[in-house]
Amino acid sequence: MNSRSGNTEVLKLVLISLALVFAISTFAIMLLKDEGAGGTHIARTIILPDLPPPPPPLDEEQERNVFDKMREEERQKRIRQEIEELKDRQKRADEAVAKLRAKYEKDGKLPEKITLETPTDRPRPMDPNEEGIPNTAPLVVYPHQKRVEFDAQVLIDKTGGYLPEVLMAGPRGRLHESVLLTYINPYDLWQALALLGLKQTYPARGKGDMVDIEGDRVIMEVQYKDKDGKSQRRRLEDFIYHFGLRAHMPYEGWVYVGSRFGETREGEMVFIAGQTEDIISTWHWPVSIIDNPLKEAGDDTMYAVYEGVVPPKGTKLRVIITPDEEYNKKHPEPQPINSKSRW
Repeated sequence: MNSRSGNTEVLKLVLISLALVFAISTFAIMLLKDEGAGGTHIARTIILPDLPPPPPPLDEEQERNVFDKMREEERQKRIRQEIEELKDRQKRADEAVAKLRAKYEKDGKLPEKITLETPTDRPRPMDPNEEGIPNTAPLVVYPHQKRVEFDAQVLIDKTGGYLPEVLMAGPRGRLHESVLLTYINPYDLWQALALLGLKQTYPARGKGDMVDIEGDRVIMEVQYKDKDGKSQRRRLEDFIYHFGLRAHMPYEGWVYVGSRFGETREGEMVFIAGQTEDIISTWHWPVSIIDNPLKEAGDDTMYAVYEGVVPPKGTKLRVIITPDEEYNKKHPEPQPINSKSRW
C-alpha cells in the first residue's frame, strides 16, 4: 500500500511539471510571434487623456432640488398616462353606445326598455347535471327615464368584524367583504350607464389613495320586502355604518369611474371589472365600475356593515341606479388624480 501511494505522488509531480513546461513554452511562442510582427505586449504604457475633475458634492438643498425635479417629471408622465387612458376608455364607451343604438334604435329613437344579458366567461361545473353559478342575469335600461335596474341579494348582514371594502360584487369578486351579490355581467352595467349619457372619470390610483374623485355621480337605491312583507326602499348609503358620524354614510352619491381595460398574456383586451367582478366599492378601488367619491374612502377602517339596517342575509333586492342630475350639472371638470396630490 505504501509503495502504491508513493508512486501516485510521483506521478502527480510529473504531471504538474509537464503542465508547467507546456504553459511556459506556449507563452514564449506567443511572445516570439508578437516580436516578429514588430511589437510586444510586455510593459506597454497606456496614456490616458486628462479627465475633468469630479463635480463638487451637492449640499442638502441641491440634493432636494434634484430629487423634486425627478419626482415632478415622473408625476407629469403619470398625468399624461391618466389622460390618454381615460380618452381610450371613453372611446370604447362611445363605441359600445353606438352598437347599442344601432341594435335597438327604430326611426332614430330608442325603445322605452332595453334588457341586456351578455354572457360571461364564468367557469362552468365539470358535471353537466350540476347547476353551478348563473352565467349572467338580466339588467334593464330605461333610456328615456334614465334608469337602470337589476336584481341582487344580501350577502353580509352583520358586522362580525367585516369592514366592507366592496358594496356589490359578482360571484368572482371579493365576496368575503361584499355586502351585496349580483349575477349581472359587469360589462352590461358599464355600457348601460354610458347609454344614459354618463361620462367616466379618473379613478383612484390604488387602495388607500386618500383623494376625492370628481366626475359624474349616480344615486343608488334598493327595493325589497322586510320580514313583515312590507315593501321598503332605501338608499345604499343606509347599508354602510360610518364610524366618524356614528350613522349611515352621507348621501353624497357614487361616482361612475368605469373600471379599466387591460391586455391578457395572449394579447386579448378585456374589461377588468368583468374579470374581478368587484362592481361597486366603498373603499377606493381603481377597477370598480362605481366608486365612493369621498377622500375618506382611502381609509379602510371608516365603514362597517350597518347591522340592523341591512336586511337578513339572502334577502332579494331590486337595485335602482339613476344619474344624480343636480350634482352632474355643476360638478367641476375632473382632473387627473396625479395633478391633485402626490402618490
